[in-house]
Amino acid sequence: MSVLCKDTGMNLSSISVKSEYDKMNAVMQEAPVMSFRCKDIGMDCSFEVQGSTAHELMRKFIDHAEPAHNMQVLSADIIFNVHNAIIKYPL
Repeated sequence: MSVLCKDTGMNLSSISVKSEYDKMNAVMQEAPVMSFRCKDIGMDCSFEVQGSTAHELMRKFIDHAEPAHNMQVLSADIIFNVHNAIIKYPL
């Protein structure tokens, strides 16, 4: 799809500013904006994880907690504590 200037008819689709904006936008979407550490919920563990959503961090924590902490099932308290310990970075 071409974007044309209504005054000059110039094709604006290939202007580098748009390309640079798209690159920056893609990097911002992939950049981690949240983190979690086991030690922040009182565990003697160096596990740290970063991600872009709380759901992603919880999934990574579950994948870690099962083998590392022998947690086959997470209690409501653990889930609550993990969510409260998630650090959100300002954009």
